[in-house]
Amino acid sequence: MPHQSFLNRLLDELRPVLTSRSEKAVQNMRNVLLGIEEERTPQSLSPRNSYFADIFWSYNEIHQAHDRLKLAQELLSGSSRPDVIAYHVEKHLEEVYILKGRMVAFARKLKRLLLRKNDPKLAAMIKQVEETIESSFEGIVKTRGSHVHEYRYADFELKRLVTIDLLVENGEMKELADLKREAIDANLERWGRTMKANIEAVEILLDKLCEMVTPIVFEILPPPKS
Repeated sequence: MPHQSFLNRLLDELRPVLTSRSEKAVQNMRNVLLGIEEERTPQSLSPRNSYFADIFWSYNEIHQAHDRLKLAQELLSGSSRPDVIAYHVEKHLEEVYILKGRMVAFARKLKRLLLRKNDPKLAAMIKQVEETIESSFEGIVKTRGSHVHEYRYADFELKRLVTIDLLVENGEMKELADLKREAIDANLERWGRTMKANIEAVEILLDKLCEMVTPIVFEILPPPKS
């Protein structure tokens, strides 16, 4: 997959820094990448190492959001409690929105670097990539809503499931237990399908992004090796 190949190339650039124990600047860089120190790009690093450290941090945020999408799908499949099902659905849709924002931010970072390098033609191409990301996520983001911290995702079937659960567990209406089981199965099946489709669409877009920016990130923008 192109997005995995892109990550592997980034790691190949950083591996000598991460495994070295000699120079102070290299050790500093290693500590930053491993989260031991907070500063991301120490001034004592070479321009090339600083560049790839910055690209790594930006792409790592995309990678983490992508992994959390898959984690929500995995956790949903093992859920049986209605409130847990609703929680994983909401987290999945929230991470879709976060991933979209991080991919757009990554494209904008590359566009700024290209403009600094006085390459407006490639910067314009990256602008088109940014617009493609925005439009591709539009349907999924509208499903959740952009203000992820202001209100919870509202879905009639999920709300119905949680309500039935309240009646069975708190209202002790055990005669609704079969209806609750049916609602659990229906939501697991529907949202399992939806999450799978969302992840597949995201991975296609992520692959396209990585394919388009690979020569820019690894050949056009990097400072030369010292």
